[in-house]
Amino acid sequence: MPGTARRDPTSLAIKVTLLMLMGMPMLAFAPLSPSLPEIHAEFAHVANIDYLARFVLTMPALFIAIAAPIAGIAVDRYGRKNLLLGSLVLYGIAGVAGYGVESIETLLVTRAIMGVAIGGIMSAGTALIGDYYTGSDRQKFIGLRGAVVNFAAVIFNSVGGLAASIDWRAAFLIYAVGFLVIPIVIRVIYEPDRSPKPGADTVAGQASEPDTTPYLFLAIAYLVTIIFSMAFFMVPVQLGFYLRELGNDLPLVAGLAIATSAFAVATSSLLFARLRARYQAETLMALAFIVSGIGFVLVSMATSMPFLFFALLVSGSGFGIMMANVVGWILDNTPGSIRGRVSGGIATATFVGQFLTPLVSQPIANVYSVGAAYAFVAGLQFIVAAAFVIYVMSNRRKARA
Repeated sequence: MPGTARRDPTSLAIKVTLLMLMGMPMLAFAPLSPSLPEIHAEFAHVANIDYLARFVLTMPALFIAIAAPIAGIAVDRYGRKNLLLGSLVLYGIAGVAGYGVESIETLLVTRAIMGVAIGGIMSAGTALIGDYYTGSDRQKFIGLRGAVVNFAAVIFNSVGGLAASIDWRAAFLIYAVGFLVIPIVIRVIYEPDRSPKPGADTVAGQASEPDTTPYLFLAIAYLVTIIFSMAFFMVPVQLGFYLRELGNDLPLVAGLAIATSAFAVATSSLLFARLRARYQAETLMALAFIVSGIGFVLVSMATSMPFLFFALLVSGSGFGIMMANVVGWILDNTPGSIRGRVSGGIATATFVGQFLTPLVSQPIANVYSVGAAYAFVAGLQFIVAAAFVIYVMSNRRKARA
């Protein structure tokens, strides 16, 4: 029966729809990355344009961080689907509005509104993944999500680079895809059954459960997510400017370079489920931070395009494992009763990190160089990797005792 097929999370329609939803945040950033130098040139007369041009890319991140916790509470209380649909409408309106703006200030406002929309999409979408899948099925889907989203980013960055070569405003028209996804969500996505079990005490119509929220774990996990996200976003935020330091200012080359990193992220994401079956999440976290850190050291040393592209493949390989691992790590260690709030927290931590990227890296780039900023962030990644190595070794010693 059609109704039964629609409520089967293993169906291709549901998987494709969820993957599209999880790609919406990437779509909000990837096509614009190659355009940042052109936006900088368009508004060069504006004070503090070195920061403001980069904030065009990262402004949604701040408002995702603000909106996602509220959205997470809403999806736990009122359900996933309605919030998802409203967020998609807002996404399309705010995204396309960027095409006609005449000032950097107005552009930043439209990007802020888009951030609110993405906060809703991410909170509802991540909660649905937790609702629909468990165990190894969840790990496989999260790995698939990372691969598909970043293979899409390869295309988005290349198209964005081509669009920026013609007119930087053209990239904003792609956000009309938000309107196209709405009828698909209406048809395919179903609200999971979260009704209280018979005999359970209820409060405001929901099952009353003891507070089993792992606060310390979440604080650590969100901090790790912030650092990962800040490092990950160094590529789209700073790479176009780094290429100019290296003597190449073509937006198409910037798009291809960023797409190279996305390709590595996508490819390594496909290996996540296999790696996770053999190693614990903390071990994979240490490995991923080491690999991405080495990649950034190589980026900071680049003197030619082939070497830079190789370095981006290395760092992207670490980021792909990390991206899949951090979401699974958090969902596997938190109860389903707070899944919406936890999903909102993941979105908040992710985009706090992205918003912090220019604030952390640009002062170093201004004083030294963009290459030095990449080396500094590599150091942060090695520190996190060392912490995970110590944790894993400590647990092994306790197990042998």
